[in-house]
Amino acid sequence: MQLSIVTVCYNEKDIGRTCESIVSQSCQDFEWIVVDGGSTDGSLEVIKHYKERIDILISEPDNGIYDAMNKGIRLAKGKWINFMNGGDTFADNCIVGDFLRFAGDNPAADVIYGDFNRMLPDGGIRKSEFPDVVDKVFFYNKSVNHQASFIRSRLFRRFGMYDETFRIAADMDKWLMFVNNGCLFRHWERYVANFYLDGISSTHKQLLAEELGRIHEKRYGRREEKAVLQKISSRRDFLLFDIFPSTHLNFLSTALIFAAGSGEFFCAQPRSAGGVGSGKPRVVKGFGDGFPKQREAVESHVRTGRGCGKLCAGGQPGRLCGWAGASVRTGRGANRFSAWR
Repeated sequence: MQLSIVTVCYNEKDIGRTCESIVSQSCQDFEWIVVDGGSTDGSLEVIKHYKERIDILISEPDNGIYDAMNKGIRLAKGKWINFMNGGDTFADNCIVGDFLRFAGDNPAADVIYGDFNRMLPDGGIRKSEFPDVVDKVFFYNKSVNHQASFIRSRLFRRFGMYDETFRIAADMDKWLMFVNNGCLFRHWERYVANFYLDGISSTHKQLLAEELGRIHEKRYGRREEKAVLQKISSRRDFLLFDIFPSTHLNFLSTALIFAAGSGEFFCAQPRSAGGVGSGKPRVVKGFGDGFPKQREAVESHVRTGRGCGKLCAGGQPGRLCGWAGASVRTGRGANRFSAWR
């Protein structure tokens, strides 16, 4: 068996479109494993309509998405694993067949990652493409899309399963583990998946920030992290926003930019709903080369919820300034303000 497709779901109202996308693949040379978390909204009944095609179906309570994904990994017999989770779809009906050919042409690859479509709540589509090289600099503040990725199953046997102490960022932790161990990532210049953006709560946004902080501490040494941040900021557009995917931080009213080595903060207004800083950064306050003044500026914002270009949504303290404050106090923290320490 070359490919195992694992679908994880729990009370997913749009599970039907995922199932249709999978059974509609022109090449059916794969096994399909569905891990349901004990759905009670009728979605399990929808899944059972496809029981003739599903190879393994589990429906039982789990301890979160990564527990469910790990169950699928343990059951998978394929050499490659794709996670097409509930609600998302393949970009077209030829993905599986085209992937098997591409994988055959790239026998040394450990991870094959494709591009994907962000399906916006308003019905719009945003094309998302990845670079040909993804390394520790890339994964510091970005991630590839696991719905559009195919992973050698042997990597999980060698390096272990997803870390279930993470609730929403274990995939980023695993990508970095693969990079740290020299695994070969191969970019497939093909739109592989449609990723539907339904938004996450503010609680999850803060949790994401906290988990990324843990990952940075776990996968980067202090000296290495400083070097990575210098590479990122060498473009003079190190957006704090970039550390967290725009889909998770669209509540920010502004994005903070710190140009390492310049001793300056910048503030960029977001561009439309995506939240990406637009145009040239506007100098909010010049700080020369003095790091203490940078700390003073952030501390001022933490105290007041204002200043420094109104870092928090609507100038409300307690979101971004809460993370900034932790970093100011400790030199660490989820958003890595410690870059200038």
